[in-house]
Parts: sequence; structure tokens; C-alpha cells
Amino acid sequence: MKDSEIDRLIRLAQPGPVPGAALAEAGQELLEEIMSDEQRHEIIGSTQEPAAIVPAAAARRRSPARRRLVGLAAAAAVVAAVVTPALVFGRGGAAATPAAAPAAVTVIPETDETYFLMDDPAWTIDYVSERSRNEGEIRFVDRKRELEINWYPNSNYQNLFEDRSYENPPRDFTFLGREGSLFRNGDGEFEVMVKYEKTFVDVRTSGTATRADLDTVLAGLRQVTVEQWYAGLPESVVTPDETTRVARQMLEDIPVPEGFDASVFDVDFAANYYQFGARVTGTLSCLWFQDYEQARAAGDQDGMTAAGEALAASKQWKVLGEMEREGAWGQVLGDYVHQAVAGDEVSDYRSGLGCDDWVY
Repeated sequence: MKDSEIDRLIRLAQPGPVPGAALAEAGQELLEEIMSDEQRHEIIGSTQEPAAIVPAAAARRRSPARRRLVGLAAAAAVVAAVVTPALVFGRGGAAATPAAAPAAVTVIPETDETYFLMDDPAWTIDYVSERSRNEGEIRFVDRKRELEINWYPNSNYQNLFEDRSYENPPRDFTFLGREGSLFRNGDGEFEVMVKYEKTFVDVRTSGTATRADLDTVLAGLRQVTVEQWYAGLPESVVTPDETTRVARQMLEDIPVPEGFDASVFDVDFAANYYQFGARVTGTLSCLWFQDYEQARAAGDQDGMTAAGEALAASKQWKVLGEMEREGAWGQVLGDYVHQAVAGDEVSDYRSGLGCDDWVY
């Protein structure tokens, strides 16, 4: 299982709207069903002082570095998560006609980075997973529609394009000044594929009843630099300048095996608080399960007890309590913890928790 797959599996434990394009890679069905049946997506191929933890749904204070990024973006923004708005919207998020706006103006962005924000304040960022500069995902939602943007290395383009083209011939389409391909996948569902220098973007919509509706939605997108993107993300997303502080907060009540270096969580990519919490708790749990199985194989009762007690304490880990409001990751972990507490063999925890994909 690749890093991108475990990130998506974590997301499957989070409730949310069911997108039209469904189904993961073969071989993942069992784990998906354990973690959630509410949300399915296709898989292609995841020295600061501690502060108090706040729930994933609550706003957290930005670090000074991130506030500087926000200041740069806010100077050109009218509303949150907006970078140089191009549309004027009326009350309730309904589109209003811009005053003296030139028709059909094509704007070629100065950046080749595949990061996007939405101009329309009626849309909110529902999910973020940046696995590398060349791979990630962001999802926007409003009351009835969903807009999902994935970006992947260009090496994956041809396989996906051929898959989409099978019995579904593409049409030429211009996306933010770049030529691409448009697919209609079903009622209200469109998909756009566009190649950039190193990556391609796969844009999917649901709830967009007509081509005109699709055009209206995409007109609200703005391609931005990675710095602007980080600045425009909601507080529920952990950005690179926050990973050390947030990881230390999460680890305050989590027992750590001897010699563990928490700097493994100092990553250069953004992720939802829920997903980042799964990575932190998953990493530590996998290490304790590893210690437990090694002790069990060696007949080391004391080692088994120590690892079992560390895992049993997961019921009180504050971050899992926060995550419980958003998804079922804690329940998945708890099923394996029960086996260890009972002294049983926990042979499938590595695949069940995706241990080979965690950073440690």
C-alpha cells in the first residue's frame, strides 16, 4: 500500500458526502468497509513550545510564520481563502454580474504549481491532503455541490486518461488558460484532466447539472503559489510551519517507546488535523504493536504487559477523543488494542492500520 492510499483510507473514516466517482483500488475493499461506508474515492498508484490542543473543528491560533503568509494573501483578498477575486457575489453566495467585466478573458497564471483556491465564499474547504509537491488533493463543498481537485505526477496521466476515455470519449476543454480534456461521468458529474509541467490535475465535480453550471463553478477557482495556498487554508489544516507544535501537543498524553524521535512528524506538507492526528497516533500505535508482537514471540511477559498497557491507554488519548467527532479511526485502532490487551496475537495490525506507510 502506498502513502497516497493510506491517506485516502484515513479519509474514508471521516463522514462526508458520497462523491459520484467511486471505488478504490482492488484489494482495499475490506479495510474501506471497516473504516467507513459513507465515503468512497478512487485511489491512484501519503523548537516551538507546546500549546493547548483544540478540537479539529475549532480554529487554532496561527504561528507567527503562518500569520505572515496570511498577511501577504490577505492584502489582495476580500474574503477568507480568496486570492485576488475575479467574481462579485451577491447575498447568500449567489453569483452576481460583475460590473464592467470584460467577457471571456483568459488569464494564464504566472505559476506552474498546481495549487488552487476558490473565490466564492459560499464554497468551503472540506478536505486537504498534500502528500508531496507533485501529489495531493483538496475538496471544496457548498450546500449542494462538490469540487475535488487531485494532482499527480505526469507519469500517471496516460493510464488515467485511457481509463476515463474507455466508452467515454473526451471533449476539448480550457481550464484556467490551459487546454485539457472534459469527461461527463454521469448525471451532474464532470471531470477535467489538464497537464502541467511536472504534474496533471484531475478536477471532478458533482451536483453540477449542466455544462454552464460547471463553467460557473470553475470560474471561481484561482491558481496560486504554494505560499498563497498555505495561507488560504482553514485553521483545521496543519501546515508545514505547524507540524512540530501540533505533533508535540498530540504526544503530551501518548506514551512513547524508548528512543523515539518525534521529529519524524516535521513534514513539509499540509494535511487535515484529523488526518495528521491519525498519522501521529497510527505511528505510535504501530510501534507499540511491534514491541508487543516481538515480546510475545520471545515469551517476554513483561514486555507484552508494557506494550499492552501503553496501547490500552489509547482510550484516554486526547487527540483520539477529538477525532471521534469526525470519524472512526479510534474505533479501528481500538479493535486491535483489544486483542493486545487480551494477550492474543495481533498478526494483521500492520495491514489493517497501514503501518508500513507511516513515517517512523
